[in-house]
Amino acid sequence: MPGERLTAWEWLLKQALSIRACGRLVAWAMVSGLIAKSLGQRLSGSQRLESGLVLILPGIGGEDFLNHNIAHGLNDAQVLDAIEIFDWTRGRFLMLYNLMGHDRNLRQAALLAERIRHYQRHHPNRPIHLIAHSGGTGIAVMALEQLGAGEKITAALLLASALSPEYNLARALRHTEYGIYNFHSPYDVFHLGIGTTTFGTIDRKRCRAAGKVGFRQPEGLRDADAALYAAKLRQVVWRKQWLRSWHAGGHTGWADRRFCRDWLSPIILRHHQGQPTDLQREQWF
Repeated sequence: MPGERLTAWEWLLKQALSIRACGRLVAWAMVSGLIAKSLGQRLSGSQRLESGLVLILPGIGGEDFLNHNIAHGLNDAQVLDAIEIFDWTRGRFLMLYNLMGHDRNLRQAALLAERIRHYQRHHPNRPIHLIAHSGGTGIAVMALEQLGAGEKITAALLLASALSPEYNLARALRHTEYGIYNFHSPYDVFHLGIGTTTFGTIDRKRCRAAGKVGFRQPEGLRDADAALYAAKLRQVVWRKQWLRSWHAGGHTGWADRRFCRDWLSPIILRHHQGQPTDLQREQWF
């Protein structure tokens, strides 16, 4: 929770995990061209499609080990849905273009909305989850906004969202059964503090992003939309218990394989049982 005090060993572990995350990013930059493209074959077969669908959206760097970590973390926890990575970007060498190309991003969101419709036509009444990281959260929300009347997914999980805090989520919330989960951390200083203040958020505002400070209701929100926020927006701030799952509160910790196995997978599994998950009250948080 905000303001949680860390013990000395927790602080040291947090620093070590931050250094570890930086090292993994450097290693990825060195071997990115060698990544195997067999994830879809392993985790998106016909049997899995009958169970449900999880679509993972990368940040502005495009498909990389972070997205694969999320997929494998879910698989480790026996999430048996089809798991696919929807890479909406033009690649990691065009990160600023991916961030700033709003018109193209709207078109990519339309493609994602059509992917959702296609799955629902062929697998009606099966759960669909979106898990989006950083800039990908904007594409996920814009895709929900483009769904038609009566079209819904099960839930969207936003990790380190690069949307602005006052972005109006009401239209997107209407197209979810169990709502939008916003995982945010006050320790995401570089990417969602300095970065989005300097280069802008995915919705083109210059401010600290919702993945750092959480979402706030926009001014002048209608009563019906405010009720949607109250019922379906579930905000979850980083807490020190997650150090045990190798998440130190930074930008990439949300995509650690162990964190996804321990904390994201239970949400999806409970939705399969028809149970909403109130993360503010769950004892395992």
